[in-house]
Amino acid sequence: KKDKMEKKDVPPPPPPPPPPRFNRFHRLNPPEQPPPRRRPIIRARRINMTSQERCPLAHPTQPRHLLQFRKLEHGCFSCFSSPDLGEYGLYCTTCDVEFCRLLGCHKLPRKITHPFHLQHPLSLSLTKLDLSKFYRCSICNLCLDLSCSENIPLLVITNPKSHHHSLVLYPRPLLTPCDACGLVNVLEPSYACFQCNYMVHQSCMDLPRVIKITRHQHRLCHTPYLLQSTVSPCRICYKTVDINDLIRHFSHEHLLKLYKYDGVRDAEKQCHACILPINSLDFYNCRVCDFFLHEICAGLLRKMDHALHIHTLVLDPSPLVFPSLQGCSVCSRKFTGFRYNCSNDDCVLDNQFQIDARCILVPDYFTHESHEHPLFISTSHKAEGEICCKGCKEVCLKSYMQCTVCKFALCYQCATIPNEVVYKYDKHPLSLCYGQGAEEEINPMHWFYTCNECCTTIHVECVFGSSVYMKPGFIFNYRLSNGVKVLRNSNSTRRFCTSCGYRCPSAVYYYKINYDAASFCSLYCLKATCFTYLN
Repeated sequence: KKDKMEKKDVPPPPPPPPPPRFNRFHRLNPPEQPPPRRRPIIRARRINMTSQERCPLAHPTQPRHLLQFRKLEHGCFSCFSSPDLGEYGLYCTTCDVEFCRLLGCHKLPRKITHPFHLQHPLSLSLTKLDLSKFYRCSICNLCLDLSCSENIPLLVITNPKSHHHSLVLYPRPLLTPCDACGLVNVLEPSYACFQCNYMVHQSCMDLPRVIKITRHQHRLCHTPYLLQSTVSPCRICYKTVDINDLIRHFSHEHLLKLYKYDGVRDAEKQCHACILPINSLDFYNCRVCDFFLHEICAGLLRKMDHALHIHTLVLDPSPLVFPSLQGCSVCSRKFTGFRYNCSNDDCVLDNQFQIDARCILVPDYFTHESHEHPLFISTSHKAEGEICCKGCKEVCLKSYMQCTVCKFALCYQCATIPNEVVYKYDKHPLSLCYGQGAEEEINPMHWFYTCNECCTTIHVECVFGSSVYMKPGFIFNYRLSNGVKVLRNSNSTRRFCTSCGYRCPSAVYYYKINYDAASFCSLYCLKATCFTYLN
């Protein structure tokens, strides 16, 4: 019985595996694979055809409308190019205009409305000389280059950090020092508070009022430059903090500082704008190089309209090298200083019309000390020899000033003679006399300079010389010469003129480059020698 029970407890053996299956191609069937997965259904997404680019034709004071992507059909609104087949661009549904997207023409539209000139739209213009683009108002003749047109400042800043009132955009160049930094920068937008007479540059508005640095234990407060008369040196660089009136003039790379005239220190200095000597008035001096400007010459406008020309005139600083020597279109004098040129390249009224700085400063209507009645700029064309200047007693061949009451006339050469000058051989300033009280040696009909305290009388020509408007260092081409250079005549032994044989008496003389060291005392002698060489 016991053996029987032990046999009952033993489990039965497992069943044998099934025999392998065969098919036509393989000896054994491959293992069973899981069922294939279903491919996901890809549904087309809706692409947003609206870009984040703003339509440039939108007015800054109105809600903006964005540009959309689409195939170009009509052509670019800015560059007028025809679209290629299937080319995509930007389209404004509100203005119904298209722009090239790859060339960035949506940033250069044909017309824009800018905060600097909200009265009229500005049109895209192209100069013929260098093919440069700019925006211009045809009504006001206001121009903006591309870099300035892309700068779109806010019209009003409600809560500025530097002021307790709202600041309004000042759309004209700020010619006065900024109340925050004390500098004059006409290239930067400015804001104004007319309640407080507060003017500030855009970059100076966010100057913090209080700062903390590691080199000082207390906080530092920002102080406007006009409130302090004397300050201590900077505690970081230990240089003097200059709080005077500094300006940055467009014609020079360094800052200019306002100085008082010193007769000993400033006797040989000349203004780079009008080329006249620095006189007793205030002037701007570069502390790095020899660059000087009268205070009135530093304030010359970059663009202006004049009664003697119908087109706008643009101020052009004279370079040191000029292809030819041309005279002023108003007074006919040869000069090398700043000039106003006609802005119209196609001007046919006068070939290369230009006015020097001295003639441009003559007011349209003023009273000259030589006459009792007011004078004005005459624009009438009289017959040749009909108008005679009362100053030099010569016939007015160019423009002139005319009296409003009588027949008194004054040419521009006489109208621009200074009423008072500083002469190096007299310690007192010389006053201009108009023929009254003349001595026997001087013609009472001619103007002259005099010093009443020293009883000194000098001709006008002897004070200035024949080349008063020629700047030393200037190089120009004349006739067949390789170049003529203007040099300062400051040597103790003055040179002999190659033409007339006399010593050069003026403050400058003319030196022919690569011409056997030929020197000339005046343009007249230089011209006479060139004519002799040609004949």
